[in-house]
Amino acid sequence: MERGFRFYRKSIVKKLFLRYLHWVLRHAKLIFILDENSRRDYLPYNRNLVKVKNSIALPEDYESFDPEKRSFRGRLLFVGRLSKDKGLAGILKAAAQMEGEGITLTVVGDGEEGEYFRTFADEKIRFTGAVAPSRVASYMQNADVLVMNSDFEGVPMTILEALSHGLPVISTDVGGIAETVDFGKDAVRTDGTPESIIRAVREIKDHYADFAAAAHEHARQYDYRTVNGEVCDNLRKFWRIL
Repeated sequence: MERGFRFYRKSIVKKLFLRYLHWVLRHAKLIFILDENSRRDYLPYNRNLVKVKNSIALPEDYESFDPEKRSFRGRLLFVGRLSKDKGLAGILKAAAQMEGEGITLTVVGDGEEGEYFRTFADEKIRFTGAVAPSRVASYMQNADVLVMNSDFEGVPMTILEALSHGLPVISTDVGGIAETVDFGKDAVRTDGTPESIIRAVREIKDHYADFAAAAHEHARQYDYRTVNGEVCDNLRKFWRIL
């Protein structure tokens, strides 16, 4: 669980926070988790774990989405922190190597490696910098595929939001991602290399309507109303046990 904390490695704040977190975990009556990695992390401290989904609010036009009217136009999108563990370098190299195939890449976000990554910018690769969360949807509405390439993840909200806009996902199989997407239907798994990302882009391009339809339908199960109902059911069971 420690890898997900954005503290300096030798920071006293990190050490104190971890001690506090371990105390909270040991004394909690019930803990909701989002993926199996969290279960493995928390089991040494507490066995009262219940797995639930992360949730999103579906777009207002969700029900009117028609995958048959969507076509692949080569618009790749990355949304996230510009840091080494997000694997953006592999995505940038893949986009550069697909020159002549009509591929463009929009990079939404900023971070500690932002200055370096922005040296890759050209007419096909655009960097937006940090944007308000409310603006991310507009970039998804003008993209064809979300590309993730992380070394470490939990259950990324970015992927859930992309699915709700009918965007197929290209991603490494880390953290809770395999529990969030359906590789082979609404997403394509990569090993993080530019070559595997290129293959994934071409696979989605060849079957775009099918991938988009599967992505859109999969998002329905992450609707906050459905997820909140599941959480409430678990809470009712918990209170009956006490």
